Amino acid sequence: HRVFDKIHIPFLAGGLLSLFIGISRNKDYPWYPILFAGIIIASGLFLRQILRSNIKDHQKDNYIILVIAGIIPLFMLHSAAFEQATIWASPLIFLVAFIIYNNFKMTVGISVSILISLSAVIIIKPDYTTVINTHDRVLQLFIYITIIAFILVINYFSVKRMTELKRQTDNSELTALISTKLVQSTDKSFDSTIDEIIENIGSFFNGDRCKLYLFDEDRIHMTCVSNWSKESIKDPVQIFEQEKTTRYKWWIQELKREKVINISSLETMPEAALTEQIDLQNRHTQSVLCVALFDKETINGFLIIHSVLKKKNWTSYEERDLLIFGNILSDAFARQSAEKRLTELAFYDQLTGLPRRALFQDHFNQALESGHSPLCIA
Repeated sequence: HRVFDKIHIPFLAGGLLSLFIGISRNKDYPWYPILFAGIIIASGLFLRQILRSNIKDHQKDNYIILVIAGIIPLFMLHSAAFEQATIWASPLIFLVAFIIYNNFKMTVGISVSILISLSAVIIIKPDYTTVINTHDRVLQLFIYITIIAFILVINYFSVKRMTELKRQTDNSELTALISTKLVQSTDKSFDSTIDEIIENIGSFFNGDRCKLYLFDEDRIHMTCVSNWSKESIKDPVQIFEQEKTTRYKWWIQELKREKVINISSLETMPEAALTEQIDLQNRHTQSVLCVALFDKETINGFLIIHSVLKKKNWTSYEERDLLIFGNILSDAFARQSAEKRLTELAFYDQLTGLPRRALFQDHFNQALESGHSPLCIA
């Protein structure tokens, strides 16, 4: 679609080229190449105006069909009049373009125009012969270049689209895997499950480090609760190492405002982030992508990916994917916190803080299940 929105450009370029070649070859009768080129250029300007207008897409398609369906007979009759070998070229290019564009109505319209034009040439000039000259060879070269350009552009967008589809598939698979692991985790296995998820996320983004930080209740300290690095990457930060949040004011404010920090090069960081810049340099980080973890409207941590070996331009797709994973982790920690709160309400009196009978019953049942003997109750 992006390529097709520039369809007026070949008309303008072709009209100017036709004018230059036509005048150089027909100096005695310059009016004909001027008229022929003028029609092509006028068609290109008309298409440009249509594509930039606010009319509906199907109306734009109808105008494009009308213009090109009228230009094709002109091209073919012009080629027949001058006995050019490239009579088939322009219709073929238009037909291939519309097939690639995957617009059935346009393809049918252009096909009908081509068939009618070829029939007209056969009727009007049945003794049509081909004379190959320098002009034809130049046109052939131009046609080959145009077709190659079409192939390269379509290949570029096809590869890009396939890459996006593969990433979406990988994202869906990893999202399902993370969700499954969190659902199946217990209180005892929760921390190890988080470590596995952080490793999965780091590998998915092809990062060199992936870390998960959580804030304490008063938001004064933050703790690295999970840390994954590639085997060849050394990390000076240890697991469960605490750092003061006041040291990273710019970082936290940016996360609160934008929810995402995308830094492809540390040199682009503002002066207000000097502390964060020095800290990242000390960790040999070249690029970083970070998203905030929220508990309702309050930030309670962040998920960060480091690129150490090379600078990396993080795309909007990677930002979106990391936000999805960050939201899943936020929900997991919120659920864990709620479960702990429910356990406290069930086992401890909120006024005195003393254990309830339910706690004794729970410990008693655990002792029975463990099979340890003798069992003494005092």
